[in-house]
Amino acid sequence: MSDQLDLRRTYRAILDAAREKRFISYGDLAKANGANWQSVRYEMNRHLGDLVEIAAERDWPMPSAIVVRNDNTETGVLDGKARDGFINAAKEFGFDVSDPAAFVQQQQQAMFDWAETAPDELTLSQGVQPKTENAGGPQFVRLFGPLLDALRLLGGVGEPKQVYQEVAKSPLVTEEDLQATNKKGASKFENQVGWARFYLAKAGHIESKNRGNWQLTPEGRETYLDEAAAVALFRTIHGRFQSSSEEDSDEADPPNEDDLSSLFDDANRRFWFVGAVWDGNDDQAERFYAEGVWQNGYRDKFKDRATRMQPGDRIAIKSSFVRKLTSPSRTGTGTSPACGSRRPERSPRQRRMAGRSRWTGSGSTSRKTGTSTPTA
Repeated sequence: MSDQLDLRRTYRAILDAAREKRFISYGDLAKANGANWQSVRYEMNRHLGDLVEIAAERDWPMPSAIVVRNDNTETGVLDGKARDGFINAAKEFGFDVSDPAAFVQQQQQAMFDWAETAPDELTLSQGVQPKTENAGGPQFVRLFGPLLDALRLLGGVGEPKQVYQEVAKSPLVTEEDLQATNKKGASKFENQVGWARFYLAKAGHIESKNRGNWQLTPEGRETYLDEAAAVALFRTIHGRFQSSSEEDSDEADPPNEDDLSSLFDDANRRFWFVGAVWDGNDDQAERFYAEGVWQNGYRDKFKDRATRMQPGDRIAIKSSFVRKLTSPSRTGTGTSPACGSRRPERSPRQRRMAGRSRWTGSGSTSRKTGTSTPTA
C-alpha cells in the first residue's frame, strides 16, 4: 500500500463520483490512491488545495466541493473545519463567498453539471505543475514517525527513558544528534523528542494516563507518518497552539503534559493563591520557589489558613506589581505583570483585597506554580 497521493488519481475519483451525482469521503480518496488514510490524512488538505488551484486556473468548479466527511456522504453537508478550509480556499482564488452555505451548494451542483463534459483524465502540463514545498519545519518534526514507531515497539506505552532509547535507533538520528546540547546544557535530542511528543499529544496520538508514561491512543496505534505527513501534522497543530516566539526551538523546553494531566487527579488536593512579599518590599518568591516551600510572613495573621495547607497542595504566587490592560494577557485571562515599579491607583475594594493577600493591585496572573511544603 502506497502512502503517496497522486493528483490524477484523486481527480479521477472525484470525477467518477460527480458523474454519479454522489459525494465522496476523504477516506475514499485515500483508497483511490492506494494509501492508508492514517498516513495521508494530514497531507490531504494540501493535496486537495493543489487540485483546487489547478481547477481555478482552468476555470473549473472547485473539485473539493463534493469531498465530505464519511458520515456526510449521503447529505453532502460540508461543515466544521472542512467547510472553513474550503471557504478560505475559495476566497484565495477570487470567488465571491458572501453566503458560505449557498456558495457550497452552488459549487457542488456546478461540479455535478460540469462532470458530464469534463476531461476524463487530468493532464499536468509543465506550466501548471502543482506546487511542491520543501518539508521544512523544526528539526523535531522528523521524529514524529520514529516516536510513534518506538511506542509501538514498546507495546504502546513506555517511560520517557525507554522511548528515548528506541527513537535513538532510528536511521534519522545520528551520533552527532545524540551528543548535541543546547545553551542550557540539556540534550537537544531529548528536547526534540519532548516537542515531538507534545505535538503528537495535541493531535490525539499520545496520552499520559499514568504519570511518567507515554502511551499511544487507539488512533496513534494506527497512524504512520512519513516526512510529508509529519510536516502537514505540524502545520495543522502549530497554528492552534503556538504561544510564544521561543516555542519549537532547541533552546525552549517542551510543555510538561504530565503536570497538566495530573493536576486534578486528587479530589482532596486544594489550591491556594498566595503572596510572597514580607514587610512591604522583601520579595521571598525566588526563595520559596527554589526551596519548594511557602511560608506565612505574619506571626499570627492567616495562621489558621497556613496550617490548613498540606504537602502536595498546589499554590500560585502572584506577581508583585500589576497593571490592568485593555487586552488579555498571553495566557488569555486577567491582567499582565507590569514592567515598572509604580503602583496603579486602587479602589477601596482593591485595597481590601491587597490587604488580605499581601499583594498590591488585583487580578494578577500567576507567576509561579508548584507543590507547596508549607511551614507555619
